[in-house]
Amino acid sequence: MKSKEFLKECKDREVVKLLSVYVVSSWVLLQVLTLIQQPLGLPERSVTFLIIILFICFPIYIFLIWKFSVVKISKDKSLIIEKESKKITSFKKIYFTGLSFVIFLCALSVLFIFQNNFAEAGIIKIEHDERDKIAVLRFGNNTGDQKYDIIGKMAADWIIHGITENQVAQVISPEIISEYSSAAGFDNKMGDDQKMVEKYFKPGKIITGNYYLNGEELYFQCSLIEGGNKDIIMSFKDNECSLDMPLNCIEDLKQVILTYLTTQERPELSLQEQPPKFEAYQHLLNAKSNFGDVKLYLDLLNKAIAIDSTYFEPKVLRVAYYYNQGEYTKADSLRNLIVPHSINNSRQMNLLNMYNYLLEGNNKKVYNTLLKEYNIAPFDLQTNSSAMVLALQFVNRPEDVAAIYNAVDMTPMDVESCRICKDRYYINGLANVALKKHKDVIKLLSPLVDQVDDMYLKKPLMSAYARSRDSIGLHKLLANIALKNDHKSLLSSYIYLGKEYLLLNEQAIANSYFTKSVEEAGEQESNFKALGYFYLKNFKDAETLFKNVSNKDPKDLETLTKLAISNYNIGKTNQAEILISKLDTIDAKYQFGTPAYLKAQYYGAIGDETKSMNYLLKAVSDGYYFTSESYENDPLLKPFFKTNAFKNILTYWH
Repeated sequence: MKSKEFLKECKDREVVKLLSVYVVSSWVLLQVLTLIQQPLGLPERSVTFLIIILFICFPIYIFLIWKFSVVKISKDKSLIIEKESKKITSFKKIYFTGLSFVIFLCALSVLFIFQNNFAEAGIIKIEHDERDKIAVLRFGNNTGDQKYDIIGKMAADWIIHGITENQVAQVISPEIISEYSSAAGFDNKMGDDQKMVEKYFKPGKIITGNYYLNGEELYFQCSLIEGGNKDIIMSFKDNECSLDMPLNCIEDLKQVILTYLTTQERPELSLQEQPPKFEAYQHLLNAKSNFGDVKLYLDLLNKAIAIDSTYFEPKVLRVAYYYNQGEYTKADSLRNLIVPHSINNSRQMNLLNMYNYLLEGNNKKVYNTLLKEYNIAPFDLQTNSSAMVLALQFVNRPEDVAAIYNAVDMTPMDVESCRICKDRYYINGLANVALKKHKDVIKLLSPLVDQVDDMYLKKPLMSAYARSRDSIGLHKLLANIALKNDHKSLLSSYIYLGKEYLLLNEQAIANSYFTKSVEEAGEQESNFKALGYFYLKNFKDAETLFKNVSNKDPKDLETLTKLAISNYNIGKTNQAEILISKLDTIDAKYQFGTPAYLKAQYYGAIGDETKSMNYLLKAVSDGYYFTSESYENDPLLKPFFKTNAFKNILTYWH
């Protein structure tokens, strides 16, 4: 049967008509779902799911056409079938060949959709299973002299660099074990380290060793142990070196371990290509142990660099120090002075690139470079916490946070004494608020705020209570804040909650909180009174108070912006434009989109959508963060939430 004859038969047997009904109906369903998805609060991927279902059902529908339409017509025309049996047989063969081809295309389409929408993002994954985890324990000091403890730390650190850079496995370092031990209340003993590792990390292998003196010679012993049954997999040959040259032993030991683990010769690609000077290394370790003492930390980093000018790690940490202190010009100049030892050193290049991207405000590349470090050490609390912050606040991917958060077991942590632990709870809470998982936020944070007084941990919980309409829980939390935090924290909570209820279109409730901030603010808290008047749209009183605050601190750009908005709304449009134009005089370098965001707020508040969205696009491209009070959490931008321009800005870094 020729193709023209087949198509004619399809038309005669109403196959074409029925297929057209399916295609048109599917298109209408997709259009309707696209329109009602957001108002009904359906998941973002509802349309994707419907497309998959329609693809799956299409071959089934074609088969049902055959069974209930074509066959039925054939039975009614049995005399014709008897006379033209060959023609019918040929039609059936082509029909089911076509059906097989349709099944193949639909299956391919469904697979393509799954890979692009539901497969894990390649950069946020742990590429090794538990059997590939290797724990490196502290080396035991059997010299009898505590001043040689540093040698054991150096040995463990050097072995870890080799394993991670060669991508042999994920490493659980002594520092990570120590953090867990401290947070969980374990004694700082060698035996307890191994218990902690076996209980919480369950590595496939454990590297353990010790060293001792024989006269002026230093001897290293090292073993590789099976993680589960503690059987010795390999006892490495003892290394001997001079007491004043311990790094010779350590380097030899690292090479032996890498050779065994990789079973092949590979070039050395550690973070530091040549071992640093002993004293410089000691200063670096002391700096890391005194991270909380800002002045001492920087002083020790500088000493390490002064002793060994080729030492890469303290140079990078010094850049990070100035960046975190907001001294971006200093951080940038120091970054430009660092030259990698080799273009083949991937970790050095990755870290240098990360700080370049940070200082440029290229949030997506910052995220990707840090995740390379995260995939090497996902259990390191600092790296893990940083990855969560970048996922949520740099690239607005709250859906990525859970995978990073769950990589670390929080069960043994004493949150009160662990600042990084609190940060992880905070970011996880904000991410779940963004994902509308309000019950999860309440379950996670409500017990926590009874233990700790940190105000910032209570913000995600306030949002969760407000957005889930849990007034009882919210009043209990405010009572907690009034009891445990200062009065400014309570006033700040009123403003925060007022803005939350503006986002929820609950104007009356929002006004009640703004009124409280006005009524309860004292003379030294006029900024809270000004904000209360501002959101109550009492712009005249707000303008007077904002002017006083701005005169005291002319560098307060947020106050300047709200003063300009207040001026505009009381008819002082010229004064408003003069004030807002001051943002143009600010050097944009290292501002990371702040002036542009404030101008987006100003033009949004006065109803100029085009200018507002243009400035907002500039703000996000310059690196302005996604926080609990910016972008889709900012009531000044609320009129534009449903516009395509605003939605595109939210996914700018995706």
